[in-house]
Amino acid sequence: GNSGKLLFNFSAKATAAAKSVSIQADGKILVGGSSDNNFAVVRLLPTNGTFDSTFNGTGVAIITIPTIKGQGVSEPGANAMTIQPDGKII
Repeated sequence: GNSGKLLFNFSAKATAAAKSVSIQADGKILVGGSSDNNFAVVRLLPTNGTFDSTFNGTGVAIITIPTIKGQGVSEPGANAMTIQPDGKII
């Protein structure tokens, strides 16, 4: 990164926010947050901060949060996350 910051785009039209960071046992970096009002998780390689293509094929996983008759989640996203001992992300 530049001056301790890493800026990246994972969608040309996304409004995104990072809200949570976790480090896996192998050093890979998980960044959770939101993208265009969807839940988003990005996995980065520890050596250079690039997307880890072994994670969901692109390094990015975006899960749509459905709305039901206008009663959706007001600010969806990963506000916090952790990694279980078995490696699963919660």
